[in-house]
Amino acid sequence: MRLNCLIFLTIIIVSKFAYAWSFEYLDTITSGCIEQSKSLTSSGETDWEIGENYEYCGCTTNGISKNFSVSDVIDLMSSDTMLSNTVYLKVVDDCLQKIGR
Repeated sequence: MRLNCLIFLTIIIVSKFAYAWSFEYLDTITSGCIEQSKSLTSSGETDWEIGENYEYCGCTTNGISKNFSVSDVIDLMSSDTMLSNTVYLKVVDDCLQKIGR
C-alpha cells in the first residue's frame, strides 16, 4: 500500500513541478490512495473497511503535507529514500495505528 501511494505521489508531484502544497495536489494524492486501497480491498489483498481506507489515506496525506515540502518529497523519491525515511515511516505507522492496523 505504501509503495503504491508513493508511486502515485511521485508521478503527480514530478509532473506538476510544484514546490508548494495545494488543495488540488493533496486531493489528488488522497484520491489516488483511495483508488489503490479500493483495488487492494477488492482483490482481497487487504481486509480494510471502507472507512479505514479513507482514514488511512487522509491521515497519510496530512502527515506528508505537514512533515515535508513538495521539494523534500521530490528529493526523497529521486534518491529512492522515501521508504526508508524515518519521518515518513512514522507518518505511515501513526496512520496504521489510527485505524487499528
